[in-house]
Amino acid sequence: MQPDTHIVVFDGICNLCSSLVDFITARDPGNAFTFVPMQTPQGQDLMQRHGISVDRVDTFLLIRNGEALVRSDAAIAIAGELKRPWNLFRVLRIVPGPIRDRAYAFVASNRYRWFGKRDTCKLPK
Repeated sequence: MQPDTHIVVFDGICNLCSSLVDFITARDPGNAFTFVPMQTPQGQDLMQRHGISVDRVDTFLLIRNGEALVRSDAAIAIAGELKRPWNLFRVLRIVPGPIRDRAYAFVASNRYRWFGKRDTCKLPK
């Protein structure tokens, strides 16, 4: 894995999460992101090393330069790395974190109901 790679640990059975992985991959100009399903041993190890319970599937984890970001902070950081116009979502940083995270939690808690889930874990392309 190259040193400037950002690792995204995501819910591999979530249809929304898997679609977002495909979306990010298609708009990642420098192939900076590597994706690891949280249901895999590697994903669980990364979560534990960064203090996130492996039972917590309501967030994804971005590891960038050794720093772990979750919830809206991770989403905004990822958007900032994508091609225009998607990188303009960085402006959402002006919204206070607790408000952003409340919106993130609302979507996260409803994602299976709204978008469904897979029987098996998606492995990134």
